Amino acid sequence: MAQIVRTGWFKAARIKSHEAYVNRAMLTARDTLVGMRVKLENEIRGLLKTLA
Repeated sequence: MAQIVRTGWFKAARIKSHEAYVNRAMLTARDTLVGMRVKLENEIRGLLKTLA
């Protein structure tokens, strides 16, 4: 392992904090929910338009 580090084949990786992962998950969930709401609103609008 030390030889790999000395020869430059290994680069240290930065690990994001737990809060960063939670924040990203919350943003993704929110984006999904907003998309579902917009899709449902458009579906209802389309159905009402054909009936009116």
